[in-house]
Amino acid sequence: IGGTQLLALSGRYITSALPQGRTRRDDHIDVAVFPLSADQVAALGDSVFLDVTATAPGHVDDPTPRSGSYYVVAGYPISKQPRTVPTGTLDARPVYLTAKSLPTEKLTKSDLDPRNHVLLEFDKEAVWGPHGARTAPDPTGMSGGGIWVVDGLLTGAPRPEALVAIATEWDRQARTILGTRVGLCIDAISDHHPTLRHLLPKPKST
Repeated sequence: IGGTQLLALSGRYITSALPQGRTRRDDHIDVAVFPLSADQVAALGDSVFLDVTATAPGHVDDPTPRSGSYYVVAGYPISKQPRTVPTGTLDARPVYLTAKSLPTEKLTKSDLDPRNHVLLEFDKEAVWGPHGARTAPDPTGMSGGGIWVVDGLLTGAPRPEALVAIATEWDRQARTILGTRVGLCIDAISDHHPTLRHLLPKPKST
């Protein structure tokens, strides 16, 4: 956050509830809402923030193969980070991975709710990367990064990207990336900060 400068945050935050009798590892929602103070916002300087209108809380997955339609997962894989991060600075650069959605049946078989989650197919051994590389970095460490839908990514007229979920889990064996839909984050903001409700997007009726 804040370009190359690391900003320590403190204050009240809200996290998803643990499943009854389970540990945090069993929390498939795994998101938090952290309001920034005026001082924290000022410390971020000229940082660019995501406008809420760039989110898609009502997005519906379409697993039908279509040329140039992708989900893009953004984050900082552990394998790409410097072993020692200098105090107060961030030297690493983000990584962007493309993936496609899986049918909702894959979600329900894992006791996951399609209304709350998006499940992407990601095979790190079959990825075209820079200079023709065929192996992507392990997504470990990318939890908390955004999952964006970009229709027509490889065409001459891609549609504007939209944030649909927050990445929460990578399953190496199943070759999947699980995300929590951004609508849950928006609901949490609305529930705990009702004065902001009029600024938040709502799912569009179809």
